[in-house]
Amino acid sequence: MGKAKELQTTTEFVREVLENDPNARNSDDYLILAVCKKINPICVGMPFETVILNRKSLGLPVLETIRRTGQKIREHHPELAGTSEVEAQRMMNEADFKRYARGMV
Repeated sequence: MGKAKELQTTTEFVREVLENDPNARNSDDYLILAVCKKINPICVGMPFETVILNRKSLGLPVLETIRRTGQKIREHHPELAGTSEVEAQRMMNEADFKRYARGMV
């Protein structure tokens, strides 16, 4: 599968999870778990190390891709965003990271 098709497929899975599971809107970790479970349910019962080291053969996208895709979808579809408290915390975390990246921390 080409990279563009892989990203399109990941986007479809992430959007479906965000639409159907409000818990995934409030937690990137939960979103990652739910998407991985949807793509390949067998991975949920595996040790974390096994999943990470065999991600490609399990048909899973890079975990950061799931998180970033969720972030992008939430930006364009506010109805799929987390609670106001969660979104406020995400904004604070982003601001902190930007200061850190600029060497201000």
